[in-house]
Amino acid sequence: MIKTLTELRSLNNKWFLPSNKKFFGDLKYWLLSGKRSTNKYLVRKSDCWSDMFGNSKKYYFRINPISIDGIIGQVMDEDFTTLEEVKQFLKEK
Repeated sequence: MIKTLTELRSLNNKWFLPSNKKFFGDLKYWLLSGKRSTNKYLVRKSDCWSDMFGNSKKYYFRINPISIDGIIGQVMDEDFTTLEEVKQFLKEK
């Protein structure tokens, strides 16, 4: 099981390339755990292409589950506006 963001980065180095980060508008990453389970989640602060078509840029927090062997899964459907909302959501996971 992955314990640190550094370990996750080393297993998924292409995911964290500057070009990938720029393409997706990711600004910062956190590795958090679910409260009920010990599953790990990659939390990304991202602009999610919100400034397309002349709109103003907005930032969201998105969550990707992490498999036991450190593979980053598909992004979850929920978007959050604060890190506190993310932490509250993960208390139920």
